[in-house]
Order: sequence, then C-alpha cells, then structure tokens
Amino acid sequence: MHLFSHLIIPGLILLFFYKLILRFIEGKRRAKEAAYRGCLPVPRLPWTDPLSLLRLLDRFRATRKLRGPPWFARVMAEVGPRVNTVYDEFLGYELLMTSDPENVKAMLASQTQDFEIASSRTGGLLPMLGKGVFTSTGEKWKHSRAMVRMQLSRETVSNLDLVERHIQTLMEVLETKEDGWTDEVDLNVLMPIFTFNVIAEMLLGESGHSLKTMCSAYQTNPRSKRLLNITDVTPNISAATKYSARRATLGKRYWIVDSPAFRWHIRRIHACFDRYIQDGLQRHKEAQKREGSKIKENFIMIDELAQYTQDPIALRGEIFAILFAARSSTSALIAWLFYFLAQNPRVFNELRAVVLEEFGTRYQSKEVTFSGLKSCRYLHHCLNEALRLGAPVAVNLRMATQDTTLPRGGGPDGKAPIFVPKGMDIMYVPFAMQHRQDIWGSDVEKFKPERWEDRKFGWEFVPFGAGPRICVGRMSSPSLCLPRVTVVGVHANSPHAEQFALTETAHVVVRILQRFDQLWSTDPPGLPTLYDHVITCTSGRGVKVKFHEAEQ
Repeated sequence: MHLFSHLIIPGLILLFFYKLILRFIEGKRRAKEAAYRGCLPVPRLPWTDPLSLLRLLDRFRATRKLRGPPWFARVMAEVGPRVNTVYDEFLGYELLMTSDPENVKAMLASQTQDFEIASSRTGGLLPMLGKGVFTSTGEKWKHSRAMVRMQLSRETVSNLDLVERHIQTLMEVLETKEDGWTDEVDLNVLMPIFTFNVIAEMLLGESGHSLKTMCSAYQTNPRSKRLLNITDVTPNISAATKYSARRATLGKRYWIVDSPAFRWHIRRIHACFDRYIQDGLQRHKEAQKREGSKIKENFIMIDELAQYTQDPIALRGEIFAILFAARSSTSALIAWLFYFLAQNPRVFNELRAVVLEEFGTRYQSKEVTFSGLKSCRYLHHCLNEALRLGAPVAVNLRMATQDTTLPRGGGPDGKAPIFVPKGMDIMYVPFAMQHRQDIWGSDVEKFKPERWEDRKFGWEFVPFGAGPRICVGRMSSPSLCLPRVTVVGVHANSPHAEQFALTETAHVVVRILQRFDQLWSTDPPGLPTLYDHVITCTSGRGVKVKFHEAEQ
C-alpha cells in the first residue's frame, strides 16, 4: 500500500497529464492542417460522459434489441436533419461515421491510396480468420488476391452442376404435405446450411453431411469430441463470429473482448481446417509424382492453391476467409429476399411469372445458364431491393493511411471537406445510406423492385464495396458478372467469391419459384423489421415461412 500511494498514483497522474499535453499538441496540429487544406469542422456526437461509455452501452443495447444498424442512422439524425457525417470518440478511440456517397466514393475509388481496411477490424477478426485476403493489407493482400484470382477466373468455377446438386437436396428438405404446403421453415437457419454446403464442396472437395443431416446437427452439442468433419464446426463458427463481432464493435479496443471459450472455438475451427489443408497438400505431392496428371476432374480450390504455396497457415487463412464470407452474406441475401417477398404477394407473383417465362416450369424447365440468369432483369431488381433494405453488410470500416481529407461533412450545411488525420478509422454505413429518404424517395422503406428500372446512380448503393477490393470475378470475367447497376455478391474484402455467389443466389431463387406458387409468412402482419447484426446483418425475427407447391 505504501508503494502504491508513493509511486503508482503519482505515475498515473503524470501519465494523464502527459496524454493531455500530447492531445493538445495534436489538436493544434490538426486545426492548422485542416485550415491549410480548406477543411471545416465535422459535427460531433454530443458528450454523454467523459469516456462516452453511455453511448457505447446504448449501441450495445440497440444491437441486443435487434436494432443495431438503424442506431447509426438515428444518432446521425439526432445531430441534425441534414447531417450524414459525424465524429465520435469513446474510450479514447476516435471514429468518423458517414453515410455520404461522396465520402464513400473517395475512400473506395478516387482517394483509395489514402485509405485501407482498418487495423481495428483486422485485429478483431484476425484470431478467427487468420491472415488472408479478408484481413490482409498492402503487399500481402495483393499477393493473396492475385493467387486466388487466378483460380476463380477458371471456367470450372462457373459450373452450375455443383449448385444444382445442392438445390435438389434443398428441395428434398422442403417436403410438402397432402394440402400442398410445407411445414414452417426458417430460412435464416436453412440458407446458411445450404450455402455452407455449396461453398465447402467447392473449396474443400466435400460439403459434410447432407442438408437434412445438417439441420439436425445444428441441435447437437458443439463441444462433442467427435472430430472433425466440416459440419461439426458450424456451431463453433457461429459462436466465434459473435465474439469477433463484439471485438470489432470496440474498434481499436478490440482486445478487451477475449475469453477461453472464444479461443476454444477458434482452436476447434482451425483443427478442422488443418485436416483438409493437409489432405490437399498430400494430394499435391502425389500429383507432382504423376507429372502432368490432374488431381481431380472437379475444381477444388484447396488443391489449386497448393500449387502456389505449401504454407498450411496461409492456405487455411485464404480458404476459411472465402468460406466465411460466402456462407454468411449469400445466405443473408437469399433469406432477406424471401422475407420481403412473403410480405409483398404482388411482387412474388410478378417475379414468379417472369421466372416461368424465362426458365420454364418445374416440369418443363429450360436450361439455366449464366447468360439467362444475368439477363433476368426483374430478378435482379428484386435482389437489389433486398440488398438495399436488408443491407447484409450494414457497416464497413476504413483507416486513413496518411493525413488526408474527405470531400463532404464539414460546415453548417455539411458540404465542406473535412480533415482526416493519419490513423483515424472511418465507418461508412451502407444501411444508413440505403435508407436515406433524400436519396431514395418518400417510399424509402417500401420494398419496391420497380425503383431499379433504368435507375442511374452512383455511390449510394455499394452493398459489398467497390474499388480495388471489388469482385475479382467481375474484373476478370465481365461477361459472367452483372453490370455496376446490379451489384450482387459477398463482402468486398473477400471479393473473389462474388461471381460464384451471384450465380448461386439467382439459381436457387429460380428453382424455388419454379416449384412453389405461394409463399406465406407465419409471423403476424405489420411487425416492424428487426436486424440481427453479427458482422453480417440478417432478419432479427428469422424468416419463418411456408411454401405451397404448384400443381403440375
């Protein structure tokens, strides 16, 4: 106690004043630099307490009540009716939040050299994902991107047979009773299993159990000692994702959230993937002994990547990052679409009519091709509208790599440029941007696919990012990707899977609408939309529906 009172307390007081002086000096430097660059101050969220803990708790509370994404739009609106960029600080962590398309354009395109994915996000996700295209920056990211891009530009990735096989299994799960209706299904549960099966087979060569078996496997104890099929770790992936989301919420203070349970889930996930990595490396060695022979007729990502690196940790990072992103965002998009279709019978009937005209009925089906899926405009209008309202990627982060500016947000009208110091994180909020009434009209909250007909727009709709980290598939095979007006895919930071995810999404929607002529939500009508935001944003109520099978 004597040592504490004579050394530690004075030391803490000195540290406090030292930090205060540094903050004052940095503030003067920023003000001078901002004035030199012609920047004006950005509005600040009001103080709640010295460390802004009350606002942080309010954000946690909103997320827990399934209103996380709307929270960002609400706090910006509380500052002012035309405020779309604000400054916030909590626990000493500085953050800019923006829903201004011009600022998004600057970060993702015109000033991309000044911004990179935030180190806080990388740190929050790194324990689970490892180092790969999803978390890397600089030269490491360029290397990862180039390595993966070479594989996903191959014709074998565009094979629709893989998706079709799993769709047929999905159809078996959607059994109908004598009255033609299925039992209630929650697409928030079913679609992640479906997309997990598809992407796992493409990446690892096997998908685990069938879809039916996986549905029951979700109820098993995740601490079972039966190791380690890819299906066994799906509960661990879900649990680790929740921990990682909490870490990412704290920005540069991500290290506060950690626990033995979190690390246990990660060890189990990595142990599972390590087995597949070793199998792939072994197949690579055997292939080298058989000069010129192919390992398998089917494309398996892990076997292809093993030709470029034999580092098992690097391979695990690349493979798991792709699987993680493709599983979550693609399934969220499919589920959101049927969530809104169930609430809008007119749109469901119109979309089904278009599908039957373009692709035929279930019993007289035409061939489903890339060109056919790409040219089905109303289908993509519906997907875009589901992306806009549901916003699977509700928020995203960038970090300033040097002192720079953003074009808007300063001054009384928010139209002046703002100064962004090196190291500051900027959170752009697609959810808020895609729900702005001044951009989308007074019916902004209405599911209205027709708003996409001949719509010309810029950066107000970037559901999965843009710029250098955008879809590798789009850049290397433009004939197989949608134009800028219909962006559909997965996280921009795992852009290599977008081509595959686009095809998977459209394909499964076509097959479901060919078979079923009615869709009914089992939730009471008129309930407000809730948002379960755990890295990817899904419906907080689930998507509990019944399907009615069309007569032959």
